[in-house]
Amino acid sequence: MKQIIKYGGEVYKLLGYQGCFPDKTYKPSHFCIAEKVTDGYLIYHTMTREMLLMTDEEYQHLYLENWFGDCHNFRYLVRHWYLVEDSADETAMCETVKHILRNADRGNGLDKISHYTILTTTNCNARCPYCYEYGRRKRSMTAKVAMDVADYISRTAMPSISLSWFGGEPLVNHEVITIICQRLAMKKIPFTSTMVSNGYLFDQVDMNTMLNVWKLKTVQITLDGTEEMYNATKDYVYPDANGYQRVMENIGRLLAAGINASIRLNLSKDNVDEMKTLVDVIDGRFGGKGWKFGIYPHPLFEGYGDPPLEFTDEERDYVYERYIQLQDYLLEKGLTKQYNLTRTKYTNCMADNHKSVVIMPEGKMSICEHHTDDEFIGSIYDKIDMDVVNSWLERRRISDCKDCVLLPQCNKLKKCIAEKCTEHTRKYAEHLIRRAMCYEYERSVVRQ
Repeated sequence: MKQIIKYGGEVYKLLGYQGCFPDKTYKPSHFCIAEKVTDGYLIYHTMTREMLLMTDEEYQHLYLENWFGDCHNFRYLVRHWYLVEDSADETAMCETVKHILRNADRGNGLDKISHYTILTTTNCNARCPYCYEYGRRKRSMTAKVAMDVADYISRTAMPSISLSWFGGEPLVNHEVITIICQRLAMKKIPFTSTMVSNGYLFDQVDMNTMLNVWKLKTVQITLDGTEEMYNATKDYVYPDANGYQRVMENIGRLLAAGINASIRLNLSKDNVDEMKTLVDVIDGRFGGKGWKFGIYPHPLFEGYGDPPLEFTDEERDYVYERYIQLQDYLLEKGLTKQYNLTRTKYTNCMADNHKSVVIMPEGKMSICEHHTDDEFIGSIYDKIDMDVVNSWLERRRISDCKDCVLLPQCNKLKKCIAEKCTEHTRKYAEHLIRRAMCYEYERSVVRQ
């Protein structure tokens, strides 16, 4: 038996080692994933994040059947939580650990914020049929509100902050970005910024402004397929626009200037079969130049758009199978990041970390960018309603959570309308873990 990834960090400080007693009987933990490799089995513990390599015999007789209860390796498996007492309530233990670590990581309130998502507008120059903001009110930030936003940030910010420009399409009203950034600079507030954009209007903004005024570091740009599919899906408001060509040119412009591009591939039943071709096009056009870009795929959110997007069971199976294959292809080409087995994360997103807010065009605030018309927590002009903020802390529960191997790493929120917990999302998450297990194992072999 060999340790591939060490047991340590915050979980170790809380759990320590489990006692091993001769009068107790033990069973394999619910929170272990086994993956067959050449030399035996990798066993990864999703709560402690330790990983072992066992021989076939150790896996079968020592781990699964507990035959060697008096040996050092058996005691090791017990002490490191791979084997737990028959009467152990692992779900309760896991929830206690997550609760403690979550509260330690989360701020006490919204008086010191490190990240601000700012909607310059809810208008957009594209008409994507799947848009989750379909039917919501359209409004744009004024210069006066932009100055007030900067003043609010200066009152509430941590010593160093990040800004994320969002919409709608934020560049439809890019002038207010400059107003906010210049006012923050005048107040000597250190910041960097990122943006979520369709990429169409970047050639309308001076690069020096983006780099030195906005301090723009990363832009997320969505692509919906190769040229014909992309143009039909985005359906830009400009007559005879070839949005695909223009956006690809703008991605190259950003990359050449040193701005990182995070390219999101939105997957649907209509485009999933051409996404591998699109990956090759992107790699051929932007790869090999030392530019900073990455690609990540994600299926479209169901239940949004006009009409609301819905997959049949067969379509969903097909899309998620291709999703897994595409993720593997991106990893093989070095265009996306490997899942990090040792990373500890006990909050879900901006909505439950007490360090982030979302500011709407008129100054109202939320803590979730998916809620631009409701779930307001107050505004930049008045007091925050902490009851609404704290209502986001409740976790989602489904009937089979207690037996889910992913529970230690799951932080889904009950009020979240975007992230669903389904058979398909669990299968994808476990696939990423299994792939990363093999990757870490191969690295350990190379290091020997």
